[in-house]
Amino acid sequence: MKCVTIICTIVVVVLAALLNNSVQAAPEEQLAAHSASLNTLLDELPEETHHAALENYRAKRATCDLASGFGVGSSLCAAHCIARRYRGGYCNSKAVCVCRN
Repeated sequence: MKCVTIICTIVVVVLAALLNNSVQAAPEEQLAAHSASLNTLLDELPEETHHAALENYRAKRATCDLASGFGVGSSLCAAHCIARRYRGGYCNSKAVCVCRN
């Protein structure tokens, strides 16, 4: 019961922080939208930016790490892989979810 209470408290705190950040970020987004001369790296070098984004892409693999303390890491990994239309999955020795074909 303590674990459920702690998890619910953490979820509420994270949601409150996210909602607070989104409310504060709204005026900045409006200012950026009104600025016609916004100069971004994407405008200047679209091909190089695309290649850099592909090289630096990193998928989050938290199912094995976060759930390992509760003993359900491999089960969550398998469910994640099944949701991605694989045949299942497992957590390897580096706590990375590996999906089976």
